[in-house]
Amino acid sequence: MLSRFFFTAQAASPQRATFWHLVSRKPLILYIQGPLKPLVLVHKMARGKRMHILRGPIGCEDHPRYAGKWKRYFSAARRLFPEHEVVFLCNTTASRDAFAHAGLPCVFFNQNSLLDENVYRIIPDVPKEFDAVYNAQMEKVKRHYLAARIQSLALITYRIDSQPGYYRRIRKELGHASWLNFGSGRWEWLPDTQVSYHLNRARVGLILSEAEGANYASVEYLLCGLPVVSTESRGGRSVFFEEEYASIVHPSPEAVAEAVKEMIARRIDPSYIRERTIQKMEAHREVFRALLQRICDAEGGSRNISEEWPSLFFNKLLGWRRLGELEGLLQAA
Repeated sequence: MLSRFFFTAQAASPQRATFWHLVSRKPLILYIQGPLKPLVLVHKMARGKRMHILRGPIGCEDHPRYAGKWKRYFSAARRLFPEHEVVFLCNTTASRDAFAHAGLPCVFFNQNSLLDENVYRIIPDVPKEFDAVYNAQMEKVKRHYLAARIQSLALITYRIDSQPGYYRRIRKELGHASWLNFGSGRWEWLPDTQVSYHLNRARVGLILSEAEGANYASVEYLLCGLPVVSTESRGGRSVFFEEEYASIVHPSPEAVAEAVKEMIARRIDPSYIRERTIQKMEAHREVFRALLQRICDAEGGSRNISEEWPSLFFNKLLGWRRLGELEGLLQAA
């Protein structure tokens, strides 16, 4: 079935956008997040070209069924596009172990390590106006209602039209909160630097979903020096947590509110939180750099990825772009 899938119209349209970045043109190395259909199109566009695909997860892939799904994809891709090498980047050791058990090439590398610490940073002299801030898309999986007992609350949100019924419900339940995307009265997109500023206005960061991907916001909080209150979760956000400044609680409004109060009372030095987080991030970045170096060495190049890293790196190392743009880059390469 998957073999036929590669040759049907079920592949993503070139007009579809997803997260990807062509890390290197010589050799060709693509870093891409997302589901199967965009990858099908990538293989087709790069047919006949030697290319390495670093596939990052877009959600929680800890369950073994994901390894089975991607094993079927990998087997078909190897047969139909032997010129393409695929490596799976895993946000957790659980997903890494499941993928490895399925015989898939994979590494434990958490995507949150690619957040830019120069964008998300401690901003001195910004007054602490809120006890807690929750930066999350407006979707049911985020469980905003668990913050209902926090009186001094700020929200940064996205995709408010994705689940309109849920948005209307949360807008009512959290009517006491400061909705920071609505400074002009209507929803507006906040650039990363503005998000960083708003995070600095809070004392604690919240992550309330049960299962999702690694959750960029969790490390955005930490880089801004905020301790974190999180519910029990799967997907990879806890990789950068330490008990000193990350409280894992039962998913109830009462438990979340109480944990926020307790975390504020600890008076943890924001610089300490940030420094410890950057140390952990650097270990994962080294895994990523080493993978790039192995690919370059195997392809007979003389590049030094560590030396090139400052010019290669940018926030997340991913951009939300149409897949059609990649086709032009591949043709040029």
